Amino acid sequence: MRKVYLIIVLFVSLSSSVGAQSQLVDSLRQKYDEKYGLDVLLNNGRKYFPNNNPAKGHPYWETATPLRADLTVAGKFFPAQKVKYDLHTQQFVLIYLDENSREQDLVINNEAVDTIKIKEAVFIRNKFSEPAQPYLQVIHEGEIGCYISWSKMLQYNRSGTNIGYEYTAEKKNYFLLREGQLYRFSSKSNFLKIFPKEEKTKLKKYMVSNHIRFNKMSTNQLQTLIEYGEDIME
Repeated sequence: MRKVYLIIVLFVSLSSSVGAQSQLVDSLRQKYDEKYGLDVLLNNGRKYFPNNNPAKGHPYWETATPLRADLTVAGKFFPAQKVKYDLHTQQFVLIYLDENSREQDLVINNEAVDTIKIKEAVFIRNKFSEPAQPYLQVIHEGEIGCYISWSKMLQYNRSGTNIGYEYTAEKKNYFLLREGQLYRFSSKSNFLKIFPKEEKTKLKKYMVSNHIRFNKMSTNQLQTLIEYGEDIME
C-alpha cells in the first residue's frame, strides 16, 4: 500500500513539474516577444547566408525583392511577414528587424511550417517522399491533389559573352495525387494518361471547349481543370 502511495505522489510531482516547465517556457516566450517584438516560434531557424559568388540573375522565386507573406508556423498565424524563397537552396528566408532595428535574414525552419501564402500562391511542407524539394505549391487539394515544385540551378558558362556563373530560369514540375498515388506530369499527354479512358475523353472535350492550351495554362486554369476532373471521377 505504501509503495502505491509513493508511486501516486511521484506521478503527481512529475506532472506538476512538466506543467510548471511548460508554463515557464510560455512565460519566457512572452517576455522575449514583449522585449524584442519577435515570436520565438517564427524565429527558430538559422542565419541565412546567400551565395556571394558573382553570378548573373538571382536564386529567388519571382523576384529578388522581399515579398509579403502570411505564415502559419506550428499552428500559429503570422500575417504580412517579409520573405524570399531561395529556389537554389530550397529555403524560405524571413527578413525582419532585430532588437537594434537592423535587418536580419533567417532561414525558416521547414519542420515547423504549415503554410506560407504569397499573394494567391500557397506553399506547404512537402509530405511526400518525392519530389526532393521541401516545399510544394498547392494548386488544389481534394479527391485529386495537384502541386508544383520549383527550382533554380547555378551553372557555369564556359564560353560565349556571358562567361561565369548564372542562375537558370525558374523550373517547375507538376504533380497529381489520385487515389493515394503521386504522378508527375509535364505535358497534356502524360497528364491525360493518369485518368481512365472515359474520364480522359471528357477532359479532352473540356479543354477544347474552354480553350485551354496545356503548355500555356495559368494556375487558375489548372485548378479549374482538376476540379472538373474530380466532378467526373468514376
